[in-house]
Amino acid sequence: MSSWFVDPLKQAVTQRYKLAPCEGPTGLAFDAANHRLFSACRSKHLVVLNSDTGEIVAVLPIGAGVDGAGYDPVLRRVYTANAVGNMTVIQQESADQYRVLENAPTHFGGHSLVIDPPTHRIYVAYFGSIAMYDALSNHDAESRSFPSDLPSNRYADRFVAKIQEQSIIAFPDKPLLSLRNLR
Repeated sequence: MSSWFVDPLKQAVTQRYKLAPCEGPTGLAFDAANHRLFSACRSKHLVVLNSDTGEIVAVLPIGAGVDGAGYDPVLRRVYTANAVGNMTVIQQESADQYRVLENAPTHFGGHSLVIDPPTHRIYVAYFGSIAMYDALSNHDAESRSFPSDLPSNRYADRFVAKIQEQSIIAFPDKPLLSLRNLR
C-alpha cells in the first residue's frame, strides 16, 4: 500500500510513499504542525508517516475493523474508530514518539469518527446513531447517542462530516489520563 500526496492547485500527485506494514489503509488524519500523516489500517496498525520525507516514524497497534481516524492537535491525540466496539487512543509525545493510552469502549459498528476541536469531543457514527465521547471528562458515564430516531447510517455519516468541516481554533490544554464517555 502507498499514500499519495496531491497538490490541489496543480491537480496532480506530487509524492507517493509506501505504508508497509500497513494493509488496507482506511482512515487518515494529519498533524499539520509536525507534518505527520496518520494512516489507520485494516491490518490493526496505525502508521505514522513524515509527510516531508516519506519516512515511517512509528507503527502502533490499534483495534480491529478500523474505518476512521482523527487527530486533536491541542491534546496531541490520535483516535481510531474500530468497528469491533472500541476506539484506540494514542498520545503523541513528540513528532516521532507515540504511545497507546487505551482502547476505550464505544459501540459495535462504530466506523466514522470526528473530533470537535473546541470541546475535544469525539463523535462516532454507528448503525444510524451517533455517540459522543468527552476527552476531557474524568468521570465514568454512559455514552450519549443522538438523535434517537436517525433514519439511516448515511444521515449519521453526514452529521459527522458536517462537524469535520468546521475549522475552529481550540484553546483548552487540559491533559487527560483516560478517555471517558459522557452521559
